[in-house]
Amino acid sequence: MVTDERPSTSQGRESSSTGQKRRKLNDEENDDGSNGETIPKKKSKGEKNDVNRGASTSKEEKKNVEERRKWWKEGKSDNRARWTFLEHNGPVFAPEYEPLPKDVTFYYDENPMMLSPRAEEVATLYAKMLNHQSSVKSVFKRNFRTDWRKVMTEKERKIIKELEMCNFQEISAHFMKVEEKKKNMSEDEKVELQNEKKAIEEKYGFCIVDGRRQRIKNYKVEPPGLFRGRGRKVMGKFKARIMPEDVTINCSKDSKIPTAPSGHKWGSVCHDPNETWLARWKDPIRGGNCYKYVTLSHSSDLKGQMDLRKYETARRLHSKIDEIRNKYWEHIQGEGMLTKQRGVAMYLIDKLALRVGNEKEKGETADTVGCCTLRFQHIKLREERDGMKYITFNFLGKDSVPYRNKVSVKDGVFKAFQLIMENKRKGDKLFHLLDAAELNRYLQRKMKGLTAKVFRTYNASMTLQKKLDELTVSAGTDEEKILAYYQANKGAALLCNHQRSTSKNDDNAMKSLKSKIQKKAKAIKDAEKTLKRAEKAYEVSKTPEKKTIVKEKKKILEKLREEKRELLREETLMKKGKEIALNVSKIYYLDPRITVAWCKKHRIPIEKIFTPAEIEIFDWAIDMATQDFRFDGLINSV
Repeated sequence: MVTDERPSTSQGRESSSTGQKRRKLNDEENDDGSNGETIPKKKSKGEKNDVNRGASTSKEEKKNVEERRKWWKEGKSDNRARWTFLEHNGPVFAPEYEPLPKDVTFYYDENPMMLSPRAEEVATLYAKMLNHQSSVKSVFKRNFRTDWRKVMTEKERKIIKELEMCNFQEISAHFMKVEEKKKNMSEDEKVELQNEKKAIEEKYGFCIVDGRRQRIKNYKVEPPGLFRGRGRKVMGKFKARIMPEDVTINCSKDSKIPTAPSGHKWGSVCHDPNETWLARWKDPIRGGNCYKYVTLSHSSDLKGQMDLRKYETARRLHSKIDEIRNKYWEHIQGEGMLTKQRGVAMYLIDKLALRVGNEKEKGETADTVGCCTLRFQHIKLREERDGMKYITFNFLGKDSVPYRNKVSVKDGVFKAFQLIMENKRKGDKLFHLLDAAELNRYLQRKMKGLTAKVFRTYNASMTLQKKLDELTVSAGTDEEKILAYYQANKGAALLCNHQRSTSKNDDNAMKSLKSKIQKKAKAIKDAEKTLKRAEKAYEVSKTPEKKTIVKEKKKILEKLREEKRELLREETLMKKGKEIALNVSKIYYLDPRITVAWCKKHRIPIEKIFTPAEIEIFDWAIDMATQDFRFDGLINSV
C-alpha cells in the first residue's frame, strides 16, 4: 500500500500490534469525497519504491492521455457496455496512525491520562479542530463524544464522561508545530515530497480503458476524520478508517487484478462492464446502501461520451415536453388519488427541478428527502391578500442542503395539494401511494431514458439558453456580456438549488480583492499624473523621443485600467456567487455546447467562462458546437 509522507514525530509511543501493518497515506482530511491510497516511506539507499507495477505506463500509453482521442467524430455506438477492458492498480489507503510523542499529554479533570491507541487517534482528530468553527457547535461535540466513547476501552469509558473536562491543548499545540514544520520545509524537501506525490499519481492516478491510458478522478481513500460537512445530525461523527477488506474492485476478467496491500485482501472483486467505477466501499457516515467510489476523471473519454448521451437525451425531451406537461395537468385535475399524486409529483420535478427522492436505507441518519419522500411538515399552503395562492417548501435535500422556496401556483395545483394533504399530519408521507420506482417506470413509458435527472438537466439547460437570449446585448462590451452569462448561470444554479457554504476564507478572499482594487486605483492615479507630465514635456520639445514616451505611458495607463475592470468584474461575480455553487450546474447540468456557441457567437474567449479544467472536460463540446448550436434545436437520436 502507498502512503503520503508526513513529518515523523520523534520518540513516539509504541502502538499496539493490530495485525499486519498498513503503509501510510495522506493525513489530510478531505470532506469532499476524495479517496486515497498511500505514499511509500523514504527508503534507505539501495532500496527502491515499487511504483510501476500494475496498469501499464509505457511511453506510448502516457502519450495517449495527453493526445486526446476525438471520439465524438467516430460515430455513434449502441454498445451498452461502458468498456471491454479495464485495468488499474486499486486505491491508495490512509497511513497507519502515528502515536503522539511521549511529551505530548492528554488531560482529564486536570490529570494526565494515557489513552489507548484507538482512543488517542480519535482524540487527535478533535484536537486538530479546536480552532475550527464546526467544533464549537453542540451537535458536533455531542456526536464526537458518542463516537469517541465507542472506540475507548472499558476503563477509559469509566473515567472519561464529560467532554468539558477533557484538555486537548497539548495535542493541538503539537499538531500546530507539525504544520509549521511543513510550511518551513526546505526547497529540497519540498521537491522530494512533490516527486513522491508524482510517483504515486503516476502509479495509481491512471488506468487502462480499452487500450487507452485514462486519468482517475479520486484514487485516494479518505483518511479517518470527523465529519464537518453539511448535515446537522452527522456533524462531528467519526469517519472510520477504510481497509482493503471494505473495498470492492471492478476490473475486466482478462486484466491484472490489483494487488491488495501486504497482509490484506480485497473485500470482493467484480467484472462489470456496465459500471464506470473502479472501486467502491460503504460510506462510513451515511451507511446503509450508500457508497464512496473511485471513478474516472471528468476529462476521460468515457465520461465525455456519457455526458454527450446525457445532454442529447435531455434535448430529446424538448420534443415531448408539451405532451408530458399536458398529461400531468390532466392527472392533477383528475379524480383518482394515485394519478393525482403522480401528476403533482411530476409538476414538482418539472417546475422546481426536485430530485425524485428514494426511500432511506436502514442506518442513514441525515433526514434528507426528495420529491417522492416529502412529508406533511415539509409543505405549507398559503392563500395571501394579493389573491395569489402559494406553497412554501422547507426541507433538507441531497447532501443536507436546505431547500426553502415559496412558489405561487394555479388554483388547480393548490386544490390538488389540499386534497393530498387532507387527514394527514406531521410524519406522514405526502405521496403515500407513490414511490420513486413507480414514478421512474412511468417516466420510462413516456420516453426511453427519461428520469427525474433528465428533467433537471433539461430545465437547467433551457434556463441557461433562455436567459442568455434575454440578457445578452450584442452591442455590449465583453464585460457586460460575461456578466450576463454569469447571471444566466446563476438562474440555472438557483433552479437546481446548488448552494455553497460560506467561510472565513470567502471573507478573506473578498478583503484581499478589495485591497487589490484600491492598490490598482492608486496605481492608475499615479499613472495619470505621469502621463500628464509626459504630455507637457512633449508639448515643450515636440521631439520623437518624447512622443514615444507619451505613447508608452498611455499603454501603461490603459493596461492598469483594464486590470482594474477585471478586478471589479471579479468582485461583482464573487458577490453574486457567494452562496450559489455556479460550477456544479455548469459541470453536471448545463449542456456545455450552449456556452461554447454563445462564446463563439459573441466572440468571448472560452477561457473567460470555462476554467482550464473545464476546457479539458468539455473539449468535445468546444470542437463540436458552432455558433448556431441551440439546445432546443432539432436533434438526431443518440
